[in-house]
Amino acid sequence: MYTIIVATDNRGCIGKDGVLPWHNKEDLQWFKQNTENNIVVFGRKTWENLPNKILPNRITVVLSNQPWFDVMPMQDQDKLIITNKLEEIEYISKKLQKKVFICGGEQIYKLFLRENLVSKILMTQLYGYYSGDTFFPLEYLRFAKPKVVCESSDFNILEYTRHGY
Repeated sequence: MYTIIVATDNRGCIGKDGVLPWHNKEDLQWFKQNTENNIVVFGRKTWENLPNKILPNRITVVLSNQPWFDVMPMQDQDKLIITNKLEEIEYISKKLQKKVFICGGEQIYKLFLRENLVSKILMTQLYGYYSGDTFFPLEYLRFAKPKVVCESSDFNILEYTRHGY
């Protein structure tokens, strides 16, 4: 089972034109702190829009229906895995004995939730409403009661566990 890590606004917005519609250093630090020395999974479109394609001190897995898409040579390419198979993520996790964090985008979140592969959701909920065209599927959290992990003046970090959604 995997952990989703996501930042949303009050409506579940997670992106606009392929990028985050906000920049929050505290949340980025939270993301780094939780995912470092583990495996991060991105969909191809989300990964292509990352400024740093391979995040330091993490194994980056790109899940794509088009695993043959072109990747330019880059530093630390040995920490990049491109696949179209969910089973490969489990294999990598077991082999490396690392946690897996599902990092988006919208279709990847829906896939892992629909397939019941998620045991926990770590959600940064930024106060307010942002302009966006990509959303987290909040319908999966309809009956959940989250635990507040952190509160700040700009956001809450909520933890949903499997028995709670």
